[in-house]
This record gives sequence, structure tokens and C-alpha cells, in this order.
Amino acid sequence: MNAHQQRQVDTPTKPGKMTSNTAPPAQEQKQQQQPCQVKRS
Repeated sequence: MNAHQQRQVDTPTKPGKMTSNTAPPAQEQKQQQQPCQVKRS
């Protein structure tokens, strides 16, 4: 659990890492949202 907290603290404190880390996950979330929206609609 500490590892997760450290990562979350590192990302916000470091803007460079935050953008790099948020970029790949954002794409993954969008891909997951697309199928969810299609199923709902």
C-alpha cells in the first residue's frame, strides 16, 4: 500500500512524470470507456 501512495505522491510532485504517467493511462481509460458507452447505448 505504501508503494501505491509513494507513486501517487511522486506523480503530483513531479510535473514531468505526471504528464508522462497520465498520458498512457488516459488512453487506456478512453479505450475502456468507448466499449462501455457502446454497451450502454
